[in-house]
Amino acid sequence: MGWQFWKRNTDDPLAKLFFKNYRLNLLSIPREKVSLCDVYMGDADGHQKLLSSPGSIKNFLEPPFEIPSAGMVTDDQMTDIYDTASNAISANVALDFLEGLLNTLAGIPFGTNIRGSYEQKGTSLIKLRFDSATEDRIDRYLLGDKLRGHKISNGNTAIIPGRNYYIVIAVARSNSISINAKGENQKDVDIKAEASSIASGSVSFSQDTSRKSELKFKGDKKLAFGVELSELIYDTQYQQLRLDPMTESFRVRGKKDTIRTRKVIKSSFIGDPKEGDMFVDLL
Repeated sequence: MGWQFWKRNTDDPLAKLFFKNYRLNLLSIPREKVSLCDVYMGDADGHQKLLSSPGSIKNFLEPPFEIPSAGMVTDDQMTDIYDTASNAISANVALDFLEGLLNTLAGIPFGTNIRGSYEQKGTSLIKLRFDSATEDRIDRYLLGDKLRGHKISNGNTAIIPGRNYYIVIAVARSNSISINAKGENQKDVDIKAEASSIASGSVSFSQDTSRKSELKFKGDKKLAFGVELSELIYDTQYQQLRLDPMTESFRVRGKKDTIRTRKVIKSSFIGDPKEGDMFVDLL
């Protein structure tokens, strides 16, 4: 079970950063192998939250497509993310996420044991904070320009007419998370002793002197927890892909109090907009 505890209209300060500042679709289960220019296949109307296993765009275009490294930025620090904690989340759902994240980081059921420790202490609410979040991204305009002249490889059975395709233009990653857990009496839940007894070689835990109510877990590898997507439009007539040019208009005040309209490129969000989904599931 993933971390399905936020909607796009949430007031949670951490979720608002994910959605509004970084335009992220959050992965219901964080994973290690997510790359820029991965392509996901969805359904025809964009409401289905389950996307296909990813494949690199360079593997199904002709002539051979080279991802433009000149337009890439990697390991850019997301300082506003790791300075921001979430609001309190019900332990029932937050522990699902923590368990899956720590199990993936450790490669063993470390997270399952940590979850058991929190449950035994009567944890009812949890706040989350990502301590070392970074972003990889690619220049969407350069990518769109490089796609010109490329077509789908003849006979490529991965392409299914009528489906939607999305390309990853940014990936948010972290190898650590801090937890502030409280019991029904609103007192902090301390599991340092329990965590010490079940410590994993690939995941460490510590306590920051400035944040004594938090317990920080840190792994050796970074996991992707969110992606920014842009829809790829498949032109059946010319058998080629292009980035969706859809824009969003907004009004701004200019000189001498005049009102003008600006347009910005929108990101693609998966899931039913009526439900306000922020999360996607990957096969």
